[in-house]
Amino acid sequence: MGKADQADAATVLRLQEELRRQHQVLAEHDGADRPAQVAKVLSATNTLLNFEARLPLLRNERRRKASSMAVYVAAALTVATMLTEVALMLLDRVSWWYVIPVAVVAAAAGAIAGAERTAPTDGHRPRAVAAVLLAVAAAVVVLVTTHILKPWTLLFVLLLLIVAGVTWAGGTGTEPGEEAR
Repeated sequence: MGKADQADAATVLRLQEELRRQHQVLAEHDGADRPAQVAKVLSATNTLLNFEARLPLLRNERRRKASSMAVYVAAALTVATMLTEVALMLLDRVSWWYVIPVAVVAAAAGAIAGAERTAPTDGHRPRAVAAVLLAVAAAVVVLVTTHILKPWTLLFVLLLLIVAGVTWAGGTGTEPGEEAR
């Protein structure tokens, strides 16, 4: 259990203890201000139920922040790698024929990173997966331009781009186990 989950569990325990205490006071109380004490018990119950109802949303928001960070880091690495490739092209160290895969991968990474800021909370995992796939595509492009891999392996980059696009496009709905809001 992470620190945030531990904090949530501690809050639930604290709210349950407060509710238990209010129940004990109500059980011992038998006077004219009993309706006020019943209102305190109901208020403590309402506070506990509201917090427990918000827990899935709090957890999903934490996961979304982690996914967003993964998208930004993967996209930044991809764009930096592709800009390095362009610099190598300008220095005539890499053939200009590779500008097409470099431009496509960099544009796709920029699109994913640019859309992440306004993206809905639902579907954050597929967007992170798509960004990581683009980082892998960038690595393959680098391996091809350095002649470690054969140029025909750029077909693998095309496949990665297609899979990333399908994954990213599929990341706009709800995920399994999450409710639509």
